[in-house]
Amino acid sequence: MSTAKAEKKRRLVAPSYFGDWILLPERYPNQGSGLIPNRTPTPLWTILRSTSRGTKMSTLHKTFYALTAAGLFGVFVVGCGGGSYGTNPPPPPNAHEVLFTDSAAGIQAFSIDSSGMLTALASTPDSDLSRFITGNMLTAASGKFLLVTDSAGTNIKVFSINQNTGGLTPVSGSPFAIGGAGSGSLAMDSSGKYLYAPYQTGVAAFSFNSSTGTLSPVANSPFSDGSSPFAGAVDPSGKFFYTTGSTVQTGLSVYALNSAIGALTPVAGSPFATPLSTGPYNLVVAPAGGTVYATVPSNNAVLGMSINPVSGTPSPVAGSPFSAVDTDMFLGLAPTGKFLYTCNEGNGTISAFTVNSASGTLTPIAGTPFGFSNCSTTVAVDPSGKYLYVANPGGNSITGFSIDATTGVLTMLNGSPFPAADATLITIATLQ
Repeated sequence: MSTAKAEKKRRLVAPSYFGDWILLPERYPNQGSGLIPNRTPTPLWTILRSTSRGTKMSTLHKTFYALTAAGLFGVFVVGCGGGSYGTNPPPPPNAHEVLFTDSAAGIQAFSIDSSGMLTALASTPDSDLSRFITGNMLTAASGKFLLVTDSAGTNIKVFSINQNTGGLTPVSGSPFAIGGAGSGSLAMDSSGKYLYAPYQTGVAAFSFNSSTGTLSPVANSPFSDGSSPFAGAVDPSGKFFYTTGSTVQTGLSVYALNSAIGALTPVAGSPFATPLSTGPYNLVVAPAGGTVYATVPSNNAVLGMSINPVSGTPSPVAGSPFSAVDTDMFLGLAPTGKFLYTCNEGNGTISAFTVNSASGTLTPIAGTPFGFSNCSTTVAVDPSGKYLYVANPGGNSITGFSIDATTGVLTMLNGSPFPAADATLITIATLQ
């Protein structure tokens, strides 16, 4: 394959039903070792208008979606020798935290040691994985299972996790049909009983078996308020489910969640309009519940919305929207809810904010933004809250930072960035 063709295929994609949507930049040329090149960045994102078919970047050329070519996205780190989870990877250190990253070729596991260093564990081949700008992976049942959609967003893949190697094995019945073309987003309620998958015409809901990992549709699923949802998140209280929407007028949907049966009911007024010229994309919910944050990359902003605990009606947090930097798309919260971070696709930096737990207001942290050309996709804080990891598929790397527990300031870890071919989506689990 020519270099030009190879470069063209290294992108993330947006579902074809998005209104205005964004594609990730082409891979940096002439990278050599795969680490971040020392070069002046060019504009990395282009705002595009979707067509009825979307933009086709996949070798399949048959779905609504596009993904990075499977032969280009190895998730095999430099020097680890590649191979599958059957090749006896080195055992993890005593620390139980394991980072998983997906690609167009599979899922790579890394152990996280006490200093935040990453060490490659098992690689699980799979050439049909989510590459969506609103996609995510998640783990469930105390690290027993990993869940991710396929490349078209039409099915959910569930894997059991080898607690020693991080190797993955599909559970019985996997993949499980969503019911339509989705956005790659998955969200589980705080009890671990129900899984939600936004897709083209609503939200598919499933009961999750924490012993076997199997999914069963909830009665009357899917649920809809008439919008075309992007990303979804469950309020930690278990009372509400939220999705971002396809237009400014349908920018945020709020559903009441029936914790007994998993059913969703749109609250009065849903979907709700958002205040900026374009709709939001990814979202997170404060650990205490009641406050939702969502990225608006076209406006370089983060929306903050306070949710009425009785009615579910959202209202802007004081000072919202908050300024981020250069096309913020992905975002992540520290487990305590004290700090919020966004990945700024345009220049690869990370914006950092302190979160006022009472008002929900965001305040930029001194020194923000951090890094440069380190972040293109996912932002993930480990369960301990000590470390933050960001993925850069164009740089074939994952960059790790330590988090100052008092200030939230980021400091790049020694040995970082860590080689990880085309690392894109990230999730971190504490294995047993």
